[in-house]
Amino acid sequence: YLENASIDWTVTYDEVLFIHEGTLTIELDDGRHECNPGDIVWLPNGTHLKYIATERTGYFYCLYPFDWAARQGTAEP
Repeated sequence: YLENASIDWTVTYDEVLFIHEGTLTIELDDGRHECNPGDIVWLPNGTHLKYIATERTGYFYCLYPFDWAARQGTAEP
């Protein structure tokens, strides 16, 4: 869950999001995209974005490779 959050991030893995509840805005170079319940989003490796949740937003995500942090010699935030 995210709520009242704005996270600037660059994914260093492939990520898939499934929006379960609320609205998640994803800000990319080409503009803002509102994601609503039932939406599925693919973010390829190297995508710079901002996750924006102004309300309680529930989502599921999966990453590939799952051990991206270990491969990059870092810890997951």
